[in-house]
Amino acid sequence: MQASMAIPKTMPKISGRWRSHARGLPQAGHSCASSGTTWLHRGHRTHTIIAAQPPIPIPPYLAPYPFADRNRPGSFRSVTCANHSEPCKEVPTMARTNIAKARLRAGKPSIGTWIRLDGTLSAEMMAHIGFDWLVLDAEHSAFDIHSLQFMLQAISTTNTVPMVRVPWNDPIELKRTLDAGAYGVVIPMVKSREDAEKAVRAVRYPPMGDRSFGSVRGPLYAGDDYPVIANDEILLVLQLEHIEAVRNVHEILAVPGFDAIFIGPNDLGASMMTENGKRPPADVVESACAEILKACQEAGIPCGYHCGSADDVNRRIALGYQFNALAMDTSFLVNTAKAEWAKLVDIAKA
Repeated sequence: MQASMAIPKTMPKISGRWRSHARGLPQAGHSCASSGTTWLHRGHRTHTIIAAQPPIPIPPYLAPYPFADRNRPGSFRSVTCANHSEPCKEVPTMARTNIAKARLRAGKPSIGTWIRLDGTLSAEMMAHIGFDWLVLDAEHSAFDIHSLQFMLQAISTTNTVPMVRVPWNDPIELKRTLDAGAYGVVIPMVKSREDAEKAVRAVRYPPMGDRSFGSVRGPLYAGDDYPVIANDEILLVLQLEHIEAVRNVHEILAVPGFDAIFIGPNDLGASMMTENGKRPPADVVESACAEILKACQEAGIPCGYHCGSADDVNRRIALGYQFNALAMDTSFLVNTAKAEWAKLVDIAKA
């Protein structure tokens, strides 16, 4: 028997001796059973353990699309044992690049979308579309920390950046979210310099901030040097969505340690309501957004906007917005269903 086996380029067929360990760790009593990174385990005395992030073959239904190949995860990590009595020796993982942050640094636009549907399958399917990033909206959805972690894991099977909009600018909430595996966070309702400083302290490790060391998931897909590279790779976005933020925009932008500004036009308009409860005209809200954008451009900080359509994304990019969200999963679902139903409604009601 050979001393080791070649690592397959694709997932092997699960049969015979592969099957017993294909879904988890080596069986109890095996010296490799303590390895938390095991993916597949060959049942030989001299064997190879193949660990996290295998290169998954492109599904046939995705093959026609040009984005399919870019969304394949990294290569196998080989953990080889000489025999059953020796401990496994693991090859360190390579840190994953935050492609959204890389594009922003290069002065390029970065496009993603919002996720509000609670489910790993829908999150995984959206991650295969080709967006740079997906933001799990924990502010306005029923996600808890468990569902967030499962969805972050599903997104992490691709190169799409898994992000979370936290419910509030809270250090405990941010710590749990980042430790669950978020590679970027959006902080809602940042209104002042103090709010911005609080967010930076919670998200960045010392000496930039106060984030506590202890992430379990981070090193699994971000590399063994996660605590070292996290400050550089985690994308921290401050959401300005209140008229107070417009008034304080220059003070907010002077705070070091965050990466981008994201405008929330709906809440911004709500904060500008008149005493009788009427929203201001659209051009007034747009003027406030333009003021934020101008300040960001002067400070050299990327600014983003939540857009309702691809045409709106293109228009915002032409204006200078870089970090743009295209709608959200719920609107994709409902709008597509409505459009198709409209073609059948006369027949259905006949």
